Amino acid sequence: MSTNKADKFKSLMRSPSGNQENKEEMIFPTEIAKSPAHELVQISGKKKATFELDAELHRWLKVHALTINKDMVQILEEVLRKYRSETERK
Repeated sequence: MSTNKADKFKSLMRSPSGNQENKEEMIFPTEIAKSPAHELVQISGKKKATFELDAELHRWLKVHALTINKDMVQILEEVLRKYRSETERK
């Protein structure tokens, strides 16, 4: 029996209790940490992300990363972690 991408995605969208989520069910950050999707990310450690970035911002980030001898990804991760901690406090 082969599993297609839709089935794999549905299995990741199950709640921590294992039930298929409905629109009324809300997941909180502590519950996300127990979810199958979080476990999958935990196993891999890193996840590839593809997105478009303003050309000028990208150019600045690239030059800045070279200037301070860091990878662009390291800078973005630091900024995202700071943003996440600020928004979770609210």
